[in-house]
Amino acid sequence: MDLPRPRLVASAKQALKDNANCCVYFKYSCRHCHERVCFTRPNVLYAQGDCFKCGKRTKVEGGGYMLVFNTRPDDIPPTPVIEESPGAGPTCPRPVEAPDLFVALNKIIEEME
Repeated sequence: MDLPRPRLVASAKQALKDNANCCVYFKYSCRHCHERVCFTRPNVLYAQGDCFKCGKRTKVEGGGYMLVFNTRPDDIPPTPVIEESPGAGPTCPRPVEAPDLFVALNKIIEEME
């Protein structure tokens, strides 16, 4: 079940506070194709998201998040705080298995470099 945006942000902030060496990837369901998608930037909750599957834009009024624990110091985002962006953000598939998780994370890292 998705959390409303204010509760989602509060929960993610608390998760970062309670768990060292981690980051948050926010996720939501596309209103057009109903695909569950994840924003590609850690610790950023955009106001809107562009679905990787159908390409349409959805206003993000709520959702969930993945808590990702880093294994190396250079994996940690420079500012481990939740940022709310008024713009639209790119998305990627929601990883459901370990091999998919590694593929998705590598794609995210490539986009950030």
